[in-house]
Amino acid sequence: MEVDQEEYTITDESTAAAVSEFLQRFVARADVPVPLSARASKCDGFDLLRLSRDQLRVLFNGPGDDPHVQSITQSLHDALHPVTTSSDDDDELAITEQSTPDTVRRYLHRFIRAHDQSLTLNDRPCYGDVLLGITSHSLKILFNKRPSEEFLGSLYHALHPQTVSANTAAASAYPERDVLADDFTTPFVDPHDCLSSIATYIRQCSAAYRAQHRPFMSPYTSCVQSTLNGKSRTFRELARHHFRTVYFCFRKSGSTGYPNRTDMAIGTLLKGYSSEGATPKKFSRVLSYRLGQLVYRAVKHLPDPAQSNNRRDDLQHQAEFPSQSISEVMFSNLPETHLSDDQLKDLRNSSPEIVLVVMDEARQLLTQSISGVDLYRCVRHAALLCDDFLKNNAIRISIFLVFIDTSSQIQNFSPAQHREPSARPSSVFRDACKGPELFQPIVLRGSFDVHFASAATDLKHVDWSRLRISDDWLKTGRAGLSIARRLPEQESLEFLQLKLAGGGNSVSKSDSGAGRLANLALFLSRVAAMVYPSHPFASALVAGFMGTLLDTDLDREQCLISFMPEAMVARAAAHKWHEEDGSTFSDAIIPAVHDSILSGALNKGFIGEVIAQTLFLFACDRACTAAGKRYGSVVDVVDVLVQLLPSASSVRLAEEAVPPQMRGAMIGCGQFVNLAFKPDLRTHVQLAERHCFCALPEEFPGWDLFGPAFLPSESCGAQGGALGGEPQMEAAPSPSDSFGVVGIQVKACSGSAFSKTVKDKMTPSTALNGCFDTELLQELDRKSILIFMNVDNVRPSAEVASLPNGRPILRIEGLGSRCLPDNVRDALRVLLDCRPNYETFLRGKEEEQEALQPSAACDRGPYNEGTIRSAWPFVVPAQRDYGSLPLRALRRIARDCGISGDYSVMTKPTLLDAILRAQQSS
Repeated sequence: MEVDQEEYTITDESTAAAVSEFLQRFVARADVPVPLSARASKCDGFDLLRLSRDQLRVLFNGPGDDPHVQSITQSLHDALHPVTTSSDDDDELAITEQSTPDTVRRYLHRFIRAHDQSLTLNDRPCYGDVLLGITSHSLKILFNKRPSEEFLGSLYHALHPQTVSANTAAASAYPERDVLADDFTTPFVDPHDCLSSIATYIRQCSAAYRAQHRPFMSPYTSCVQSTLNGKSRTFRELARHHFRTVYFCFRKSGSTGYPNRTDMAIGTLLKGYSSEGATPKKFSRVLSYRLGQLVYRAVKHLPDPAQSNNRRDDLQHQAEFPSQSISEVMFSNLPETHLSDDQLKDLRNSSPEIVLVVMDEARQLLTQSISGVDLYRCVRHAALLCDDFLKNNAIRISIFLVFIDTSSQIQNFSPAQHREPSARPSSVFRDACKGPELFQPIVLRGSFDVHFASAATDLKHVDWSRLRISDDWLKTGRAGLSIARRLPEQESLEFLQLKLAGGGNSVSKSDSGAGRLANLALFLSRVAAMVYPSHPFASALVAGFMGTLLDTDLDREQCLISFMPEAMVARAAAHKWHEEDGSTFSDAIIPAVHDSILSGALNKGFIGEVIAQTLFLFACDRACTAAGKRYGSVVDVVDVLVQLLPSASSVRLAEEAVPPQMRGAMIGCGQFVNLAFKPDLRTHVQLAERHCFCALPEEFPGWDLFGPAFLPSESCGAQGGALGGEPQMEAAPSPSDSFGVVGIQVKACSGSAFSKTVKDKMTPSTALNGCFDTELLQELDRKSILIFMNVDNVRPSAEVASLPNGRPILRIEGLGSRCLPDNVRDALRVLLDCRPNYETFLRGKEEEQEALQPSAACDRGPYNEGTIRSAWPFVVPAQRDYGSLPLRALRRIARDCGISGDYSVMTKPTLLDAILRAQQSS
């Protein structure tokens, strides 16, 4: 069907009225009995031009399989996107320095359409010479909202096709990649000599495989640790100083990471795996030939790390693996046969050594397969065949593989024995395997805090005044965080938020998979809560969400992880906490924590401490905002205490809670960390210089949370953590004159829990007994701020109580603190009521069933509630136990029962009473 368009043309600037008139005329001329839908009058030109042919069906009333609807949508699509061969068509547009603003605008509109982006241009005219002079990252100024970095990189490459290669364009789109590449040229910092330890371990593994005293499956291992810890850089240093290394990087093209994808190397290695007739065993054999040839070329063409200083004038080569610098020599025209007799003779005359093959970002090997066997297993088996061939031909050179991937869980490349596919009777490779045992993975260590100089190395000369005002706390954490420090402020935050979210562009508020893990990471990066090592979340949080892997058991079934004190990561998470006035925190982050507790990932027993930490962090954040400082900065302790008070309480309580010796004291708290031992003076310094508080171990009856406070100094004002310049330093005072402590005891009781016994245990000399010397403890008894928090009290209140010696204690009951938005307060109350029992489980299932649309009679399953409750004794109550349901569930039940009133302010006993009365009356 052809329709005459006449003079009507739709552009990005066409209004909804113009589009509506165009569509009405179009349908009239088409003479097809298909009416327009209501959507047709609400669509402007920009939206219309971005609808695909199938999406255009929403503009018409009628089923999608109606031939008339299909016909008119095809005609409309052809009319909106005419095919033309005219030499002056927009597809032939090229921007030059003489291009007019109109030409530039048409070019950009065409580029937006071609990339299916929801973008609009601003009104500023832009000439060709100006456009060509803009850097890729600055191209964002042309648009009304910020495009993705990938789109900007593509646009930059299109504007400079002759002078910019695809890789250069991609790198220019991601400023962090340039910074990462620069980091590869800086001196490698290895204070714990981990490089030598890894090299020794690889040699031990290779020797153990050749000896086969125990039946190892293949000459390979994996290197695991979360993102930005320097895995690739570590192996680049191994390639320069310890092993000839053949490097493969399977990173996606256009990715923000570094090193870049090694297309030529990958194409050579995996050539033919998808060809017709390929089988896992045949392809593994071909792979073993290729690996053998690469071993030969590595020995012949790569410099010997033991005899070469590997110095190069070209910074690009310094940032690369040596095998990347000679890709043509290493990977072009690679034979697909066993090594020839002459090659074998050459290798026999060579000294013993290990040729290392590194597979970086190796997840692609898990996603591609031959007859159901993934390429990872094929490559691993090929390494076995290759090393056996070398050994059987009396060659003292061996091959050893290392798989690296940030986004894969440790079990993917180093599975437990009972999960290993090749150890199963039905495995393609079982007969060829020498045994089921795998080498222990390399858990990368030693790169933490390499850019941070701790003041705790000399405890007698700690300059507390400098700690109070220094910005060095922002240098803490993993080595790769140096990239975030070199980016502009906003880009740094977005970059780290992206990393915490597992690489996604946004945090989903409803996704029960990766979105919930991302939300959990945003919580755990600030709050000290332990993830159970045996729970699947442990390795998943390391793989994709910046958790740090501390260690694993021998079977890699249990992973001990932690979110370490990293100020920039915690600050990026803090911005997410306060996003949209706390709605991201209440609607996305807290539900993720709630689900994690119910799933057994987090400990339910410490929920009171977790909520108290959250409350304290909100108070510190609000105090920082009021002072115009970054989250985590040092602020006046009174400002924090004011934020902890309920709105109805007088701010004078905050001042009264500070003893005379602590007047003017300041604290910095951007996150809490789990402390696994008794704190001493070194711990106190480390917390202070990192702007952290800690959750104490269980054996401390007096305090649950603890942190340092800076005492006032005449020579430095209240500037700690401010964005200004570095002030003059003074001579270091003695510790007892420079710092105090903040001690917090936490309860989660519905009624009062503030007893004389509680108060007696809260003095530092009692709570920290055995942590400091007696003289310092006595001094801290005077220089301490004590807080008692009962977070589960339904009646918020605050008062300043006193110890027998007159020391003040700030007593806070409930969650009425003024620092909490109402939605966050409600979410924390729901979290307090998190109970993993049958009633909670059943209510959650019912809510999911109620959400099914359209509903069906089969949604409820084969049994009614009475049958379910009478089927098993003890474990399921015969009647509904409303008292065991969380507050959130009771509010919904009250709504369903038609109970009047404001449920958000009703206490749990009030709601229970109202529900029971409603049930009885019905």
